[in-house]
Amino acid sequence: MQPLVSIVIPLYNREHFISDTLKSVRSQTFENWECIVVDDGSTDNGIKVVEQICKEDSRIKLIQQTNNGAQSARNNGIKAAKGKWINFLDSDDTFFSEKLESQLVKINQDDQVDVVTCYSEIVNKVKQQKSSFEWKTKGNILKGILDGTIYVDYNCAIIRKSKLVEMGFLDEACPSFQEWDTHIRLAEISKYDYVPKPLVSYYIHGNQISSNPARAVKGRLYLYKKHADKFKTHLSNESYLKKMVQLESKINVLNNSEEKTKLHKIFSELVNQNTAKYNLLRMKFKSAKAINGYKSFIYNKLKTPSSIK
Repeated sequence: MQPLVSIVIPLYNREHFISDTLKSVRSQTFENWECIVVDDGSTDNGIKVVEQICKEDSRIKLIQQTNNGAQSARNNGIKAAKGKWINFLDSDDTFFSEKLESQLVKINQDDQVDVVTCYSEIVNKVKQQKSSFEWKTKGNILKGILDGTIYVDYNCAIIRKSKLVEMGFLDEACPSFQEWDTHIRLAEISKYDYVPKPLVSYYIHGNQISSNPARAVKGRLYLYKKHADKFKTHLSNESYLKKMVQLESKINVLNNSEEKTKLHKIFSELVNQNTAKYNLLRMKFKSAKAINGYKSFIYNKLKTPSSIK
């Protein structure tokens, strides 16, 4: 039987996580799927783990490539996929067992929908806390995903494969926030819907690319530059300038001075920092940050009686 859904997992040095990830895939109540694990030149034993699981379940397949990044691995997975629908899954996260079944109900209710998302459970293994992402994606989400009121994580979205092909596959040059870039592009040509409950567990363990501040800034700069026309079209001038002020502040706190200089140069191409409007917003941002810092300081003092002199 031709699989309806292809789950694509980029893998790089995740031998301690990939088994649980694949276990969650195999636990799906909807069973007409294939899972393509694309190893991106791992140097640990992750491949051996996957090979063993492939022997146990023929729906799971392993592709190997030289190290070229997660986006390249995802693209190779798309090209190898036989399913009409694609769901990316990071190799250290997991699906709830009803994930695919719940989203396919939405798809069967509306044959015009191209992307169906869901909420995500956030499991912070460092702080032993749980929270959630609950973005409501309905219809045309382009403005929302540009202004930051909506975000779409790779794990939560089941995507019509033909739309990924139509947009020219994923951008392999994007250094971070790759799912943001993907869904900005998809939102221009796709209709969205969502299942209003958590169906994915996203784990925070301190080793993610997203925990690298410099790489995160590079990703934001790359996307603001790449999609500059869209940001300026769909955001008010003040909203756009506020985002630039926030981005400048993220560059300023980086430790590497040489890297900071390079990033400031790229940033200067995005906005004129010498205008009165920009400088006023910068002053407001710094004042608000200082006030919040003071409030936090007082709060921490008051909640610890022994610290009060």
